[in-house]
Amino acid sequence: MTTDRSILLCDDEVEIAEELAELFESFGWRVRLCHSAAAAKRILLEAMQPHCLITDLRLDDADGTSLVAFARGLPENLRPKLHAIMTGYVVDDTTAEDLGVDALYLKPVDPFVLIDDIEKRLAKRGEPGSS
Repeated sequence: MTTDRSILLCDDEVEIAEELAELFESFGWRVRLCHSAAAAKRILLEAMQPHCLITDLRLDDADGTSLVAFARGLPENLRPKLHAIMTGYVVDDTTAEDLGVDALYLKPVDPFVLIDDIEKRLAKRGEPGSS
């Protein structure tokens, strides 16, 4: 297990976010956790450059897609390598591509499936620290 993988989790459902953060940490990830788009933007501008950004679709202060658009607009040295959205809302036939993200997860998502999928997606991109 390596610790060179990093993730920024942004979800306004505090308990869910904290449980996910703990699980990612138990798999060797460095985790930054926040509960608003404004906080996520500050973290991204601190030059964190996480391997992955996972955000809820509906945040109290913004739409998750606007946070992803912000992250995608950052200089390459600050931009996350993988962008994902989680949502508990019905999205019908909406795809990850429709939302401008690499992955779309529907809540409740099995956290072990989530981690496995994220690691596989990063591995396909040749990212260091991915399984």
